[in-house]
Amino acid sequence: MKKKTSLLLMLVFIMLCMTGCSSVPKEKQIKQDIMDASSSLALAENEKVVDIEIKDRKTDKKAKSDQVICIVKTELDNVSYEKGYTLSYHKFDNGWKMQSIIIGESADWVIKPLKGVNEEQIKNSLAYKTINVDGELWTIEDGEISDIVIKKQDTDLDKGKDKVTIKIKLNGEVEEVEGTIKAEYDFDKKWELKDMEDENDFSSKEKADKALNVNKEDLIAELSGREISVGETKSDVGNGISFIDYSTQQKIKINTDDISEFTINQQTKEEKGKGVTYECSCKLSKADVQYTLQVKYFYYYDGTWNDPSVTITPVLDTDSINLSGTWKGNYTGAGSSGTAELDINSEDGINYSGTYTYTSDKSYVNSGSYKVEGTFDKDTMQLKLKAGDWISKPDRPLSVEKQDILAIYYVDSSKLNGRGQCGDIFNINK
Repeated sequence: MKKKTSLLLMLVFIMLCMTGCSSVPKEKQIKQDIMDASSSLALAENEKVVDIEIKDRKTDKKAKSDQVICIVKTELDNVSYEKGYTLSYHKFDNGWKMQSIIIGESADWVIKPLKGVNEEQIKNSLAYKTINVDGELWTIEDGEISDIVIKKQDTDLDKGKDKVTIKIKLNGEVEEVEGTIKAEYDFDKKWELKDMEDENDFSSKEKADKALNVNKEDLIAELSGREISVGETKSDVGNGISFIDYSTQQKIKINTDDISEFTINQQTKEEKGKGVTYECSCKLSKADVQYTLQVKYFYYYDGTWNDPSVTITPVLDTDSINLSGTWKGNYTGAGSSGTAELDINSEDGINYSGTYTYTSDKSYVNSGSYKVEGTFDKDTMQLKLKAGDWISKPDRPLSVEKQDILAIYYVDSSKLNGRGQCGDIFNINK
């Protein structure tokens, strides 16, 4: 019995010795060594080795070295990789130990998809792409996609092609947007967006806590106290150069009581709802004149809605103005003052005729009246009347006494200010 046991132990020892002399690293050890190597050297984070195929090896028993050339198949994020590895081993008393590992050039790797494109990949690929939302171009910012659902997917793994129809929701600063996109992807080491188009069904909805909430009354109130400029004239002097004459410019103050027929003609949005423009029109009525105002309001959201910038373009309703009637007031001149009266009539609001009368406060200063005739310029609000025949001639009129009438009609105050006899200044109103 003792002899049999001794013989058995001797056989085990001989087999171990033979194994130790001829053995080389096996696939199991190679796999483990690759997995144990630094991730930046051998495997990416979460990359798994699924198969190893030894293609060649060079073993030097005397030098106790072994070089293994193999193809390693790995998987990461639903992508399959086949990479060339070269591992060098040295045999120590306690067994084979890996001394170095070399990975083949990435350009030589065989990379294939295991599945089609997924929601996360689609989301990343759509960053900074542009879609049409309610007629506005909307650039999808990184992180703006709040939800994505693949409604349809047609994947060809062999050809590396994928077509998807997706429903996405976007979470902007002021608006929420929802719509459909069709996208095509090609696989070249990873899924890449080849082409996309929206289905023209994207619509926006203002967030309740970011709503502008502006109505017609608010817009009218924004006009109160503002001024419009009228009366300046622009002349083209050639070569693209224009001259603007401000000498007849006047300011007209807007009161809400003077506004009528206010209409919101159009509302447009930009910058993903952060910029809102209202284009409106209304009538501005003063005593003797009426304007149509084209008004543009621009609101901008910057954490809160800012007060609007307002641009007002006045257009004179030419049929509305007529200065016909009797204008009375005072005049002042060098050593003279008194009352002035202009009685004029017009059928078309442009051509006027009538009489001008001046009465001095002092008995020794001339008083008189004479006929006048001329035109009214509705752009500059200038009334130009040429002096005609005397109606009531002073006994001894000065040579410069009877003069043409030049006056400006001031819309806001409904007054005519100008020069009459002897160049004296008058201020008159109806």
